[in-house]
Amino acid sequence: MYLQVLECERNQTLVQTAWNYMNDSLRTSVFVRFKPETIACACIYLAARALQIVLPNRPHWFVLFGAKEEEIQDICITTLKLYTRKKPNYEHVEKEVEKRKVALQEAKLKAKGLNPDGTPALSTLGGFSPGSKPCKYDERQ
Repeated sequence: MYLQVLECERNQTLVQTAWNYMNDSLRTSVFVRFKPETIACACIYLAARALQIVLPNRPHWFVLFGAKEEEIQDICITTLKLYTRKKPNYEHVEKEVEKRKVALQEAKLKAKGLNPDGTPALSTLGGFSPGSKPCKYDERQ
């Protein structure tokens, strides 16, 4: 609807770029801070700027949708910050997950009375053999 009012709905590159900005902005806090109309205007604004498409500015086109320039700027800055964030180091996280998986597996085996290699664990009270376990002698026999 917004692009139809601007008579830009047939520009598929603009439509897709605005949609991409909209999807990316889902990773920010803008959807809990601003109205959807203002966010849509900000995404169109970003797409138009990226593609060097001139949009009406006398009056500003986004005023038709109740958006304020300060809010659009805030949304644009918040969204563009996504692209400058340092990417996380997943290798460290994956190593930590693997280490914890091994520890969990060992704990499960220990709870079952098994060694980490799956063999029965010998108890410290007398070993694995039934003959080595303490028993009570009944003198009545």
